[in-house]
Parts: sequence; C-alpha cells; structure tokens
Amino acid sequence: MALLFLLPAGLWAQSTPPATDDAAQLRQEIDQLKKTVGALEQRLEAQEKAKQPAVAQTETPKEEAFAPAEVQTTVRDLNDRVSVAERRSLRDRLDWGGDYRFEAHTIRGNVPAHYDGMQLQNLTVKTLWMFAPESKGGLGMQFDPNMLGQMTPTQYAAFVGQQVQQNYSQYQFFTSNLTFSQLKQSLGQFSPQMQQMLIQYLQQVPGVYRSAYDANTDALLTNRLRLKFDAKVADNVS
Repeated sequence: MALLFLLPAGLWAQSTPPATDDAAQLRQEIDQLKKTVGALEQRLEAQEKAKQPAVAQTETPKEEAFAPAEVQTTVRDLNDRVSVAERRSLRDRLDWGGDYRFEAHTIRGNVPAHYDGMQLQNLTVKTLWMFAPESKGGLGMQFDPNMLGQMTPTQYAAFVGQQVQQNYSQYQFFTSNLTFSQLKQSLGQFSPQMQQMLIQYLQQVPGVYRSAYDANTDALLTNRLRLKFDAKVADNVS
C-alpha cells in the first residue's frame, strides 16, 4: 500500500479518458497507460527484492492514485473505444444501395379480317411461272380457265407446289430474273375478267384469308431488383 502514494499526481490527469472518439488519440493514451503499468510493476519488483521497510507517507490532500488493476481496467475500456471507432471508420468506406421497381401494363390490339398479301403474291407468281415460256425459265403451259374449275383451291395450291418441287431449278431461274415490270406485263396478258377470276380463286386457298382476332393482355407484370455496392479503399480509388 505504500507504493500507492508514490504515483505522481499527473497519473490521475493522464488516465482520465478524453471525450473524443478519435482513434489515434485513444491509441496514444493506451500506450501511455501501458508504460505506466510497466513502470509500476518494475518498482514493485525492485521493492520486493530490496525488502525495504514500509515508510509512512504523508497523506496528500485532494489527490488519489490508481492501483494497477484500475489502470488495466482503464486500458481495456480504451481498447473497446478504439475498436468501436475503427469499426465505424470501416463502415463509412462501404456503400450499400439498391432499388426495386414493379410495373403493370395492359396491351390490347384488334386485327381486322384481311387477306395475306404475301401468300397471295406467292401463288400469283407461281401461276405465272407455269404459263411463262421455257426460254424465261417457265414451264410453257397453256392457261385453261376450265383447269381452275376442275380443282379446288386447296388442290390447285398442292398442284402448284408439286410443280415447283419437280422443276425447282427452272423456278429459281425464273424468279431470279423476274422484275416488277415483267410481272405486270405477264399479268396483263390476261383479260380483266380472267384476272379477277384468278385472284378470287387464289383468295380461297387456305391460309390466304385471315380472320379477325383480338390480342389482349390485361396484366403484363414486370419486376426489377437492382443492387449497388461501392467500397472506397483510397481517396483516388473506389
């Protein structure tokens, strides 16, 4: 107990933890307290070896000294405060974010009844090819209006497709050299009545006429989740 009165009065002022949470200043206080504890242990060891008798010490008014156990407790408290400050500093360098978006749409469309112009044009070109001269790649057949009456539109479409398969090279040569002007000229060889009869006949081929239909989507739902993570490791690096 005699050693307790030998501590300098400045120990009490140094051991009081500062109010700031600055990590660097806290570390300095921890180092200073560690040095004080080490000095106390050395003095205790020296006194035990010398076996010097205890000397009465004059009581110092208004001054108190810390025992080694109290100093160690203060060091542990400062260590905890430094750890909290370091964790807070680390969290400040991490940036988490994100957003969530939900949308609901309604799409409605009405398609009227119509004729598929591409299929009708395809059947017209194949028909003209069969009656085109062989010098232009056609089959050189003679057009007979009665032939249309002998076959249904479905049978006629199958007949035309079979002729294309059997004479594909000629059909490819014909279409490769066919121009729009030649197409109008070939169709102009027919009388208006025959042209109207041919078009009406081809319009009855399955797939040329398209019925009206509605395309309604009352509930089109979309979701989007976007996350963001940013870590600032240095002033000029992130």
